[in-house]
Amino acid sequence: MKHTPWLATLLAAAVLTPSCAQLEDHYDNDWGTRQPAADDSGDHDGADGGDAEFVVETHEADASDADATDAVELDYRSTTKAIPTGKASTSALLLTKSLPQEVWKNTEFSYTLAVKNLTKNDLDNVFVEERLPASLQALGAEPEMLTHEGGKLVWNLGTLASGEEAAITVRAKATEDGLSESFAIASYESALQGEVRVVSPNVSLTMSGPETVAPGEPFDLTFQLNNSGTGAARNVEVLAKLPEGLETLDGSREATLRVAELGAGQSRSMTLQAKATKPGGFAATAEASMPGGSKVSAQTAAIQSQETRLALSSKSSSKFFLGSPAKVEYTVTNIGQTTAEDVHLRQVIPAGLELVRSSVSAEQADGVATFALGDMASGESQVVTVHWMASETGELDLKATAQATKGSEASATSSVSVEGLAALAFSLEDLQDPVPVGESLTYHVKVHNQGTAAGGNIAVEITLDDGMELVRAAGPTNGKAEGNKITFQALDSLEPDATATWRLVIKSRKVGDLRLKAAVTSDRLKTPVKVEESTQFYE
Repeated sequence: MKHTPWLATLLAAAVLTPSCAQLEDHYDNDWGTRQPAADDSGDHDGADGGDAEFVVETHEADASDADATDAVELDYRSTTKAIPTGKASTSALLLTKSLPQEVWKNTEFSYTLAVKNLTKNDLDNVFVEERLPASLQALGAEPEMLTHEGGKLVWNLGTLASGEEAAITVRAKATEDGLSESFAIASYESALQGEVRVVSPNVSLTMSGPETVAPGEPFDLTFQLNNSGTGAARNVEVLAKLPEGLETLDGSREATLRVAELGAGQSRSMTLQAKATKPGGFAATAEASMPGGSKVSAQTAAIQSQETRLALSSKSSSKFFLGSPAKVEYTVTNIGQTTAEDVHLRQVIPAGLELVRSSVSAEQADGVATFALGDMASGESQVVTVHWMASETGELDLKATAQATKGSEASATSSVSVEGLAALAFSLEDLQDPVPVGESLTYHVKVHNQGTAAGGNIAVEITLDDGMELVRAAGPTNGKAEGNKITFQALDSLEPDATATWRLVIKSRKVGDLRLKAAVTSDRLKTPVKVEESTQFYE
């Protein structure tokens, strides 16, 4: 039988006879109470020389203690040993031996060995070995001995649970007078329990980005890590790889994101800012890994890099006239592949120009008129009509721009000339009606410039009805009569708000309703403006 040497200890007990003078100093004549010697401190060293703690008790035997000595009452002495440290508070086994203090030679007696598990765990392979001197003979035991070779008795008590106690009863007899010493040894195996929790992190990765972006505009790539496993994933690295056409804001096409720990059942979301460098469709990829673990990958759907492009045109007359509203049409078209968001049309207002009205409400500030057009789908056009009023003559450049929240600015310029406009009003009146035949009648031919510019090359031509004849004529220009027509030389200029008057004195040789007709032309009136005046002549 194999024992654990460092766990083994032994207990010594003495079998006393009345002739044993060595112990008479320690016990009184009643053999019941131990009297300590002068150097006895109460503590006893164990067989291993350590600081063993012994507990000694005495009691009277009952009938069950020794079947063969029913007529003799025996006093028993109990001795304990804590194994392996000698102290019960730090030991695993408590071994107790109870021996009678005195027996008769060649008479059967019994004694007990007991072991108790002092720990909170099971103790395996608990062995008790009793070594008897030649003067003591073992007759039997309960439980039975595993081996019995000479004076060496061995019991295998198996496993003792925490707090469990096992007892052995030995039947023996002494064959010689004197002090007989026996020694008990106990050993055990104590399994050191350890446990390790086995876990399996299970990391998955998803990746997403916007459907459409504009070149050069920052956007977010989103990475979602999920751990559906039974343990934490540590030192997880996500390596993002961008194709040609995408890059990070610092111009790189690779980036690493790190997560120190991702617990079981946890998720972590991370973002990486990127931008497109050109139009097209691009898919970004990523790979997540951790030390000792497998790699997982993810990919975005194709991210469409689409330019937000606007086109702007303006349409107007090449000339504006003072005091007269002039119309300008601005056409904004989204020629890009994506929706243009929050489009605004802006027109710088030159000095001497005033906004009269517009088809889209305008906000004016700091010399700029702004028209909000909202979002415009790809291919959509909007026309903004604006009426401007010029108050000064000269050349004007109407500079307009259109821009969305993303994308480049579109611009258009219209160059116009602001001029005054001669607006000629023409009238013909007789100063008397009716008129006797043969008497003179005066007619006034008036041309009034109600415009903003001088009228030039104003010519007046008079036609007389049959029976009418010219007496005389006067005016700002000379006239010439040929037959029934009187033609005045052209007036070079007629300033705004000025009036030119030609006077004609006419008389008639006929009775009736006669007509005097006048026609006016100018540098702007290529087709004559004609008027006529009816006069009644009578006798």
